[in-house]
Amino acid sequence: MAGVVTGKLTRADLRRVFARLLFVQATIHRRGMQRIGVLHALDSAAAVNPYLSPTYTMLAWAYTRRGDSALARGAFLNYEKRGNPEPVEHFCMRCVFRLALAMRFLPPDAAQDTLRDVRTERDGPASLALAVRLGLAFGVPSGQLAIGDVLASVPDRAAQTQGLVAQSLALLAMGRVTASLGKLEAATARSGDGEYAFQAMQWRLVLPALGLRGFDEAGREAARAVMSRADTGPQRARADWTLLVDAIATQHVDEARAALDALPDPSALRTLAAALIAAARGDTADALAVSDSLTSHVLAAELEDPLERAVLFLSRGRWLAPRDPTAADAAWGWYENADAVGWPLGHPQGAELDWALETYARHLRSGLAESRGGQALVCALAPDARTRWRDADPAYEPLKRTLDGLLAQCPRR
Repeated sequence: MAGVVTGKLTRADLRRVFARLLFVQATIHRRGMQRIGVLHALDSAAAVNPYLSPTYTMLAWAYTRRGDSALARGAFLNYEKRGNPEPVEHFCMRCVFRLALAMRFLPPDAAQDTLRDVRTERDGPASLALAVRLGLAFGVPSGQLAIGDVLASVPDRAAQTQGLVAQSLALLAMGRVTASLGKLEAATARSGDGEYAFQAMQWRLVLPALGLRGFDEAGREAARAVMSRADTGPQRARADWTLLVDAIATQHVDEARAALDALPDPSALRTLAAALIAAARGDTADALAVSDSLTSHVLAAELEDPLERAVLFLSRGRWLAPRDPTAADAAWGWYENADAVGWPLGHPQGAELDWALETYARHLRSGLAESRGGQALVCALAPDARTRWRDADPAYEPLKRTLDGLLAQCPRR
C-alpha cells in the first residue's frame, strides 16, 4: 500500500509500527513477556521508528525484569538519546529507569549512591513517591524496600503511607511475612483506611492456602473472625471468598461447598471458588474446565479481589503440572505482567500482589523444570528467588534448601 513519505517512513509504515506497538503493549500488560515474539516485536518497532519513547521504556522494563543488564542499559541509553521525555509534570522517567537499573545490576553501595543522586534531582523526590511501588515490577524488591524507607520518614502522611505499603509488598516478596504484615497494619494506623487492615487479614488466610510460609495459626484464627464480621457489599463477597479458600486449604470442603452459595452469581470469585471445590474433591480436570473461562478475563481493572489472579494461576499451575508441565509453567509465570491500574498508589492492587508472589512462583517453576531435566530454566529462575529469600523468615528454610540443591548444578555467576 503506497503512502506519503515522511522522512524515510511512509504513513503506512507509521500506522503499522503504531499498531505493532499497541499490540505489544496489550500483550505485555496481560501476560508479560511470555508470548513468543513480544520483545522481538518491540525491537522491530524501534528499528522502524527509533523515536518512539514507549518502545524504549517497555524494552528497558522488560530486559531489566529479565535480568539482562546489557540489553536493559542499551534500551535506556536509546531512551535518553532518542526518546522524548514523558509529558508528565513533576515526574522524571529518566530517574526511575536510572534507579531501577542501579538497583537491579549494581552492588548495594553503588545503588544507594544512585538513590541519593536521584533524590537531588529537581523532580526526583516526587518521582520516587509516584514510582516506588514499581520496584517489584522491575524485579528489585530490595530497592522498593529502600525507597519505601525513605518515604516512610518524610513529613507528608500520604507519602508515609505509600512508603509503608511499598515496604509491605517488598517484604512479602522477600519472605519476611511478619514484617510485611506489620507494615501493612502500620499503613492502616497512619492513614485510618481500613482496607489495608482488611487485606492484611486476607493475606493471613489466602496466602498460606497457596503454599506460602510464615503465617501463624493465631493470626489466621483472628483473620477468620474478622472475615466473618465483614460488612455487606463487595467486601462481604471478598470475605466469603477468602473464608472459602481457607476452608478448602484446611480440609473443610463441606464448609466450602456451603459457603459457595453466599457468593454473588455470576461472578469471577464464584466461578473460581467452584473450580477450587472441584479440585478439592479430586477432579482437577473439572477444575481446569470451570476456570478456563477466567483466564482471558483477568485484566486488573476487572478483578473482583486483588488476590484473585494469583489464586487462579497458582492453582491452575498445580492442576496442570501432572498432565501438561509446559502449560503449568506458563500459568506459574503469570507474574510477568505489567497490568497495574495507573500508578500503583493507595491499596495494594492485583498486579502488585502478582509481583510480590513472583519469588514463590520462581521456586515452583524451578522445581518443575528440574523434574523435566530443564536445567537451563532452573538456572535462569532459581538464583533470583534464592537471593530474595536470603533473609526470609525461618519458615522458608526448607524452600531455601530446595533452591540450594537446585542451584548446586548451575554454573557460578
